[in-house]
Amino acid sequence: MTSAVSNQSAGPGGRLSGWTGDVFEIPALTVHELFERAVRATGTGDGTGPETVAVVHGTRTVTYGELDRQADRVRDGLLDAGVASGDAVGLCLRRSPELFAAMLGVLKAGACYLPMDSADPDERLRHVVDQAGGIGAYVVDGSRDLPVGTARVLVLDEPWRAAAGEEGGGGGGGGRAVGQDAAAYVLHTSGSTGRPKSVALTHRSLVNMLLWHDRTRPGTCRSRTAQVCTASFDFSFHEIFSTLCFGGTLVVADDEVRRNPVALAGFLSEQHIERLFAPVTVLKQLAEAAAGGTAPLVLADVVTTGERLRVTPAMAELFGRSGARLHNHYGATEFQDAATHTLSGDPGSWPASVPIGRPIDNVRVYLLDAELRQVPVGAEGEVCVAGAGVARGYLGSPELTAERFVPDPYGDGLLYRTGDLGRATADGTIECLGRMDDQIKIQGMRVEPGEIEALLSARPDVHEAAVLAHELDGHPRLVAYLVLRKKARRDGATRRLHRHLAGLLPPYMMPDAYVVLDAMPLTPSGKTDRRRLTPPAVFERLQDAGPARPGSPTEQLVIEVWQDVLRLDSVGAEDNFFEIGGTSLHAVEVQDLLAGQLGLSVSAADIFRQQTVRELAAQLDRARTGTGHG
Repeated sequence: MTSAVSNQSAGPGGRLSGWTGDVFEIPALTVHELFERAVRATGTGDGTGPETVAVVHGTRTVTYGELDRQADRVRDGLLDAGVASGDAVGLCLRRSPELFAAMLGVLKAGACYLPMDSADPDERLRHVVDQAGGIGAYVVDGSRDLPVGTARVLVLDEPWRAAAGEEGGGGGGGGRAVGQDAAAYVLHTSGSTGRPKSVALTHRSLVNMLLWHDRTRPGTCRSRTAQVCTASFDFSFHEIFSTLCFGGTLVVADDEVRRNPVALAGFLSEQHIERLFAPVTVLKQLAEAAAGGTAPLVLADVVTTGERLRVTPAMAELFGRSGARLHNHYGATEFQDAATHTLSGDPGSWPASVPIGRPIDNVRVYLLDAELRQVPVGAEGEVCVAGAGVARGYLGSPELTAERFVPDPYGDGLLYRTGDLGRATADGTIECLGRMDDQIKIQGMRVEPGEIEALLSARPDVHEAAVLAHELDGHPRLVAYLVLRKKARRDGATRRLHRHLAGLLPPYMMPDAYVVLDAMPLTPSGKTDRRRLTPPAVFERLQDAGPARPGSPTEQLVIEVWQDVLRLDSVGAEDNFFEIGGTSLHAVEVQDLLAGQLGLSVSAADIFRQQTVRELAAQLDRARTGTGHG
């Protein structure tokens, strides 16, 4: 294994603005072979092996040996179904030991897994399947119906689980041989054309990243790690496989816990979580929810990604209390992490805006101008990534691929143009300054406003559409601006369009408000002047059914608080907080306002359990009369 220290690559004219991570030979291993190595490691003194606990989910514990046997059973089922080498296998399962067994089983069968979010509409899932070149089979748990066509379906239900537990054997033998350059997974991300873009990453890229994790942070991959990311989010691969490939334990947080920052803070304490992977948005919400808390935390490492990281006072308090290190990762669906920066010690000395740091092993990062020339150190340039972690392009989209994936003028292979603006300091630390285009992040997920605009513009009654994210009261809110055609019916148009988008987009991409204009404001050059597209002071309630009237003073109070926090023109007694635009951070605001007005101890967890006005008001009334929780 050869090694080289991080170095700068000289560009034209001696300008230095390219950096290379440590260079290592990547072993001829696949992701599932790394996992199987951890399964076999019993008796080596490092605590791993078949009887080591791999996954904790509620009261369930699954050992490495049991998980390996489940994965082998999935593999055998897929091979019996005729899945061929390189096929994409759709996974639609709740986060559970069965999901992880399905991921591993797909890889053992020589195929690649394609996570399918149960919240995505059928049309979006069909497009993702088409981009992947079809589906060899589906692995599901029955949590939702899928537009499966003629593909075989393997159901991992209770009878399957019971049968898998009764079988002996295991050990990983009998799988299909697969090379390092085979795809391990296919993920999709928002696209400006109105359709999501799909990307495949290879075993070689992912093994490089996993070995870097274990090499540079010794012992952390064996930690007790919270599992909170959805499988369709690329960060979940880090979370799941950097744990399972090195003998650590994954502790699954159920959806109602991971979506509730108050409950998540309690989960981290109660489950003695040592390592957490969380998008920046989730981390900020968690820190706010945990502020002033006294519950013991054994957190040692927190890994974050997804958007520009700024250290808030609440985050500084959280890390001061726990003593954990904060690792800021820079990655995207098109490449596994390219750079990272670690903060440790006194959070009071941490920078307010955290850089993305330096490249990881076998990855090159450049800052380039529009002609792909390296900019001087200290100057702004586009962040471009090359090396082991870069995908080969967008599946089924040669034009988009040619635009973003170009030959690396300074080395071998492809270079990915991220569209992010960056700057490097004299010591080679890279700062990400934001987007060069109008791409945004909502709940840590990448959103191309152009995708939503394209869907709106395709409607026969829409002449023009623009979508912007406005930061309102500390929350990003998506607003769609519309110019309707002359003969279009304006009455009820926004609700009709909202209903249409609900069948095409995942929830996090749905606009919070619609503004109908007579014409788009223009710049002197004739382009849409987005700076003049301001958010409405009050957002229209977009539900089709009229608002139910309040039946008690407490219901009226809850309605008024929700209207104030969510900026809504009206709220009904049967409205669901999260269906009318509420988020975890909004729930914390509601908690504070209700506690102040009622003189009660109100928990944000109550809002997650009682999600309608009527349910929450009843809970508050019970608390006031001392009849307890219902």
